[in-house]
Amino acid sequence: MHPFFDILGHQISGYAVMGLIGFAAAVLFLLIMCRRARFSFDDAIYIFVIAMIGVMIGAKILYLITALPEIVSDWTLITSDPFHYIGAYFSGGMVFYGGLLGGLLAAAWAARYFHIDLPNHFDIFVPAIPLFAGFGRMGCLMEGCCYGKETNSVCHIVFHQSLFAPNNAPLIPTQLYEAIFDFALFAVLVFVGRDQERVSHLLTVYLFSYASFRFLIEFFRGDLVRGVWLLSTSQWISISILIFLVVRWQLERKGMQNEKCYWKEG
Repeated sequence: MHPFFDILGHQISGYAVMGLIGFAAAVLFLLIMCRRARFSFDDAIYIFVIAMIGVMIGAKILYLITALPEIVSDWTLITSDPFHYIGAYFSGGMVFYGGLLGGLLAAAWAARYFHIDLPNHFDIFVPAIPLFAGFGRMGCLMEGCCYGKETNSVCHIVFHQSLFAPNNAPLIPTQLYEAIFDFALFAVLVFVGRDQERVSHLLTVYLFSYASFRFLIEFFRGDLVRGVWLLSTSQWISISILIFLVVRWQLERKGMQNEKCYWKEG
């Protein structure tokens, strides 16, 4: 893998390069969809950029929350070695679910600010999420973060220059599996979004699909423990999302049944 690329005499991390490619791919997708749906590309870019700001903030905040015990234990470094302390916790480290929540909240705020009915345009925005995330996971693969457990399977990957994963050991390529899943989910969302009656449900389809997959793939992750009570932080978040979606579906179903009964009685 290539944790760093030498571009014009400067070393740029593979994660940053793939992130830029993912950003460009998402913008290109927005452009194509806006022309097809006759939706303002300017409005789409405003929402997308604001959402990306929310992604960065949310991903960093959740990372700091998960790393809080280490941050507290290393607090003495703030006086003895402040640059190392700040760099260790604030220059890197992102958690996907924090970015997802931050991005969704920021997009919802932007849509309200620009008076855009976002659910009716989910076919433009929602597929861009796994498209961007897929390239992000390819960046993880290049740097070796979010790595899998050691394995004897033929399907493995060996890192030699990673700053995160164990080098020279066969590992489950969890980053590659998630990237493939993200790209496949992107294609599914684009296909489902062609039916206008299902457009408003695309975010639910994405959240349910990703939460289910993320809960399972976490069992194959080999990086340090990231949660409590036998499950990782991402697994607990996945469970919370699935419970929320199921409860909301049941409430909506019950509401529709009550509405039908009301009209029959009337």
